[in-house]
Amino acid sequence: MLCIQETKKEQIDNVLCQIVWGDTEFGWDFQPAINTAGGLLCILNEQTFKVDQRVRGRGFILLQGTWIQENQKAYITNIYSPCDSHNKRELWDSLKQLRQQDP
Repeated sequence: MLCIQETKKEQIDNVLCQIVWGDTEFGWDFQPAINTAGGLLCILNEQTFKVDQRVRGRGFILLQGTWIQENQKAYITNIYSPCDSHNKRELWDSLKQLRQQDP
């Protein structure tokens, strides 16, 4: 699995992900940058990690799924935190609420 923060990309496509990943077998999720700030990208081997749920929020991508070999449920969160304390607090509060919904 590959998680990149600060892509600075407003758009990402399958071709770019294939170039970065180096193979044709993969899944991906993306949160666009705003102008040239932020941007998140997750690329994963779908034969290794099966995504059951994707949650995108302001500044994060959360992937809930199963590591296939171990049959183990896992949560992977790719985060790009704002610099100012108010927005940073809002981000962490929203992640905390998600965690409390599925203990």
